Amino acid sequence: MNIRNSARAIIIQEGHILTIPTALPYGTCHFLPGGGQDHGETLEEAVVRECEEELGLHVRAERLVYIREYIASTHPYAKDDAPLHQIDHIFYCVVHGKSNRKRQLDEGQCGIRWLPIDQLRDVLFFPEAIIDDLQSNALPTFRYVGNAL
Repeated sequence: MNIRNSARAIIIQEGHILTIPTALPYGTCHFLPGGGQDHGETLEEAVVRECEEELGLHVRAERLVYIREYIASTHPYAKDDAPLHQIDHIFYCVVHGKSNRKRQLDEGQCGIRWLPIDQLRDVLFFPEAIIDDLQSNALPTFRYVGNAL
């Protein structure tokens, strides 16, 4: 089984974080925008491209904030996600305008949603491991969060 690299964006405005609600067998989950890295593409290029595709927004990746692994077989959702092993590279991003490109949502994705940061524990938000940092308005310089939900 291959390990999949992905690039994801933290986009915050006025106490809200931009998420992609996705319908899954265990409920609607809110994920950070982003997706898989293409061959020959840097992680920064991947997060910019994914935000244009999924959000219809031009973003600038300011800095890499987290690396998070998700080894599905070790988590409660293993029956739905196994044998996925994904490494998320999570960037803090700033919006620089709208794209002319039509948004392309993946299967199950239900649009985009600005979630109040203080309500992240009230929904299925992933990665859970970064909620405390987001709610304390204290993104780290960099943090490896390991194999976390």
